[in-house]
Amino acid sequence: DYCCRLRKGGYYLKYCPSSIIFHKVNASTNKVTGIKTYYSVRNKRYIINKYISMPFRILANLYNWLEESKRICTGEYVRSVVKRAKTDFKKSIVGKIEL
Repeated sequence: DYCCRLRKGGYYLKYCPSSIIFHKVNASTNKVTGIKTYYSVRNKRYIINKYISMPFRILANLYNWLEESKRICTGEYVRSVVKRAKTDFKKSIVGKIEL
């Protein structure tokens, strides 16, 4: 969201191929089962609906739905967590949540 807002505000983003970023995977989300899935599903919808215009928004949502369906079928995502994320997005629930 931050990068999208910068671009919308007229700033340019630059890429530095020689940079090295250290990221501890799931550093803040590994303590709660499904929390990563919840935020991923909810926040993708937020970004798509805020920054992608029609008709590309339809395509992005279709791709997102296919990706989520595949991940549910393979067991990577839990259906109930995905459903809650979608419901919370529709209700405009933002911020931290408890699963």
